[in-house]
Amino acid sequence: MRDQRRELGQRIGVWLTLARVTNLPTVWSNCLAAILIGGGTDFVSLLGTIIGGSFVYAGGVMLNDYFDRDFDARFRPARAIPSGRISPTSVFLGGVAALAAGVLVLDMLAHASLWLSLTLVVLVFTYDLVHKATALAPVLMAACRLNLYLVAASASFHGVTGLVVWCGLALACYVAGLSCVSRQEVSRAPLAWWPILLMVVPMALALVANAGPYRETAIALSLLLAIWLWASLKDVFNDSGAQYGPAVSRLLAGIVLVDLLNVVAEPARVSLVFVALFGLTLLGQRYSPGT
Repeated sequence: MRDQRRELGQRIGVWLTLARVTNLPTVWSNCLAAILIGGGTDFVSLLGTIIGGSFVYAGGVMLNDYFDRDFDARFRPARAIPSGRISPTSVFLGGVAALAAGVLVLDMLAHASLWLSLTLVVLVFTYDLVHKATALAPVLMAACRLNLYLVAASASFHGVTGLVVWCGLALACYVAGLSCVSRQEVSRAPLAWWPILLMVVPMALALVANAGPYRETAIALSLLLAIWLWASLKDVFNDSGAQYGPAVSRLLAGIVLVDLLNVVAEPARVSLVFVALFGLTLLGQRYSPGT
């Protein structure tokens, strides 16, 4: 009985690692921020958006591991598929099932736009399929997070407003820069400076879009994000052979800070939710890798 429980626990652990549950709080913060910017929504739609978005994210990263299995066998043999802990077929079917479940939940529970949800799934699948073969992979990754913003906002009272689009684009720039850093993880080459320009776009938008006391808060949060970027990248910038994994994980957690910056005009108590999600992401990274 004890051996069976241990085996079950190991299987669950493999699936949780494949689903990158450590990063799910960044998905939740994306959904919450977009809905707040869109004027809010009822609790059921909010919950449906978070659950549906989580399913789509989990399915996407599972399929990422499926399509990267040959690459991982060469460079990351300890991962679940090349190490033999799970079969490629199981991962593929699990990923497809999670994507389908995500669309169903977003449509039936969140009442989000079906077309935007389907577009999100297409973008996720396309990224998984071609990201190792194209230099435009960071753009595709950014498009996925932008589309998640639009899907979540479509379930809000005001829908997809202009501010939602601008905030989604700011997040997309940050994610594109993050993805450029992530692509250095295998080559271990010194980090170029230009991806950092993409990651500071949310700060520029916050300073332009907010006035009065909100601008003061935007300045403070921009400084916080800048400090986090420096803390995340200081050990890899211009350091040939550096370990990029920890830096990428910290930058992933920084997605929550970008969302917090996007909702700077919301009541202060809302900020506590994003701070909690940021802390939850960092806590999870202590036990499971974010990449």
